[in-house]
Amino acid sequence: MIYVQLFLIHSRRMLIMISSYLSKIANFEHLTQTEARNLMQEMITSPIDEQQAAALLAALKLRGETPEELAGFVQAVKANQKDVIHSRTGVIDTCGTGGDMKGTFNVSTAASIVLAAYGLPVAKHGNGAVTSASGSMDVLRALNINPANTPEEAKDELEKRHISFLNAPSFHPGLKKFVSTRKKLPFRTVFNLIGPLCNPAEPEFQLLGASTEKAAETIVQAMKLLGRKRALVVSAADGMDELSITSPTRMFLLNEGEIQESVITPEEAGIRTANSLHGLQVSSKEESAELIKKLLKGYAPQPAVDIVALNAGAALYCAQKADTVAEGAEHARAKLASGEVYEFYRTLCAEGGNAHAAY
Repeated sequence: MIYVQLFLIHSRRMLIMISSYLSKIANFEHLTQTEARNLMQEMITSPIDEQQAAALLAALKLRGETPEELAGFVQAVKANQKDVIHSRTGVIDTCGTGGDMKGTFNVSTAASIVLAAYGLPVAKHGNGAVTSASGSMDVLRALNINPANTPEEAKDELEKRHISFLNAPSFHPGLKKFVSTRKKLPFRTVFNLIGPLCNPAEPEFQLLGASTEKAAETIVQAMKLLGRKRALVVSAADGMDELSITSPTRMFLLNEGEIQESVITPEEAGIRTANSLHGLQVSSKEESAELIKKLLKGYAPQPAVDIVALNAGAALYCAQKADTVAEGAEHARAKLASGEVYEFYRTLCAEGGNAHAAY
């Protein structure tokens, strides 16, 4: 009986706290980093009504998230995650916030395979689709690449083959309760912003795309608060959460606590500006996987080659393996043309028992 009473008391306190924070957000007040951490901690560890969760997510979306709030939310999520302890140095993650509604294939996933074939250790942290046709984990399965679902699997893959694809729900079990709510909401939520910041492998470098410049700036400021070493957060003028080949892209480089802002055009990276996203858009994970296979085999449409080379090049620049994005893009293009990336992909499939699927 005493346990029931204690549970009811805790639940009542939790509801009061969440209601208090919801009221604050609805009144366009900001949470401190500590308040945000406490709120997310309660949301993860305590029962929460779906309507309350939806109200919080909607209020945050309407008012807009602050760097301090993102940092606090991330701290709580990471305090409850399954950590990946490994011995690799110079690890990078490439990802986007999603929610750009452009319907393009999984560019960052393709770029991550290029980077690993180049020799850069990659811990790609991703999820299934919430608002898109194909999330990173969806297309990986369509490519017959098995994602890691335990810290042990991730460690083994990262240390033995340069790359591990971390299936986010397996490492953040406390966030599963929000999946249904997120899918019902017609907009991206704060989880799109904090998810990329919660990689349990603690990458040293990160290329992160956001669909708006405001989101990109908020994210890079949050990364600074979290003490991240070096990251490149990008947002294209056309709304893509990648470096785009159809428009200039604004870049925020975080390096040792300093943030530098710049703009890069496709031409400045050695790539011709495209008139549209033709050749990049897909309607399913199968179409995305098929386009990536064509890319790796060397007969994808030129725009697909260009956008993957551009984003892989930016990642090489972020990881200090190239002096400029243009130099990195040239390295990535050469690696793709050599056939080595396709051979690396075949190895990934073979290790997962799916050697035939690479053809």
